Amino acid sequence: MQVQVEVLRGRVAAVIGAASPVGRAVARELARQGAAIVVAVGEPPELRAVAGEIQEAGGKSLVVAADADVFAHLAVVAEAAEREFGALHVWVHVVDAGVPVAFDKLTPVELRHIISGDLISQAYGAVAAVPVMRRHGGGHLIHVSSADAEATLPAHGAYAAAKEGVKALLDSLRLSFAAQAAAGAHPVSVSNVTVTSWDPARVAREVASIVSAPRDSLIVRDPTPWTWAVRLAVRVRALADVARRFRLPWGSAREPVAEEPGANETLPAREPFTDITRPDNAQLPV
Repeated sequence: MQVQVEVLRGRVAAVIGAASPVGRAVARELARQGAAIVVAVGEPPELRAVAGEIQEAGGKSLVVAADADVFAHLAVVAEAAEREFGALHVWVHVVDAGVPVAFDKLTPVELRHIISGDLISQAYGAVAAVPVMRRHGGGHLIHVSSADAEATLPAHGAYAAAKEGVKALLDSLRLSFAAQAAAGAHPVSVSNVTVTSWDPARVAREVASIVSAPRDSLIVRDPTPWTWAVRLAVRVRALADVARRFRLPWGSAREPVAEEPGANETLPAREPFTDITRPDNAQLPV
């Protein structure tokens, strides 16, 4: 790797999950295009290796040890980027905590691990990054997801649910940030990258292209039967949604569900939620 182009010169990017094959490729590609890189989340030796490759090629990098499931850790990553390089412009979230186990075989610990790693950590990352980005004129949130959000497989139920949750989260954030930008806030683009490609370098090039030309969503695919199946499933699902909305005869109508006894009973009061990942129990920044 060599720093050959300077498309992203002066930009600062944090890559969450930089020790994974895709995360590593993304960090290298952004650095190749001139960005300073903060690598975080993964085994420390692997993170140091990624940072070392970037520095040997003439780029700038910083390693931050962090757990993607802990908000305070991700906040430290964003703040470290600002402290070390003066800003944060790009946040790439590549964490994947999938466990291919049939849903009825999942343990509570495995279920919590999947939902936390594949959904909650993505939300934590956005909340940690956006305030820092806006202090320096705005930026880009890029979340790498999976085709399971559109067409899942057996034994991927919890994983697919988490990925579908990420899609809904990003759609909501995009609408919120657009309204805030219209009111004068610094703009933050939100991109959902769905990956069906087995080539990390290809994914990395597509992710880097979003920084220069932001898009709401992007599918990085290889020309394989699985890719065509995913594309077909996405289109069938979209048509089914339209059919249900307009009550077309070929849409899958839902039968009315009889109200169960006791459905209108008042639920008992719940204990206040405590965020065990933050010892001070402070509210997340908005």
